[in-house]
Amino acid sequence: KQQVLYRNLVKRNRQRQDKVGSETLASSSTENVHEKSPIQKISIPFCLISTSTKHKVEIEIDTDQRDASLSFSDPFQIHDDKQLLELNKLGKATREDVQSMFPNDLLKYCEANNMLKDIIES
Repeated sequence: KQQVLYRNLVKRNRQRQDKVGSETLASSSTENVHEKSPIQKISIPFCLISTSTKHKVEIEIDTDQRDASLSFSDPFQIHDDKQLLELNKLGKATREDVQSMFPNDLLKYCEANNMLKDIIES
C-alpha cells in the first residue's frame, strides 16, 4: 500500500507541475504565473501534529535548523505521512495502474495472498 501511496503522490506532484508549466506558456511575458498559482508539492517524510487551540505549545529550533523540540501542555495527536496521504485518497489505484507499478512476480504474490483488496479501486 505504501508503494501505491508514494507513486500516486509523485503522479499528483507531476500533474500539478505540468499544469503550472502549461499556464506559464499560456501567459504573457509580463505576468508571473508562479505568484498566482505556485506549485504545491507535498514532500515526504512529514507529520502533522494537532492539539486544541487552548493548549500551550512551546517550540525550540536549533540554530542549524536540524533539530526541533516541542513541548505540549496537554494531549496531542501525531499523524504521519501515510495516514494523511490515505486521507487524501492517494492509497487507491486502478488494476491497470497497480500492474504498471509492480513487477509481475510481486503482483502475483500480492494477488495470491489477497493483499490488493484495499488498494484496487472498485
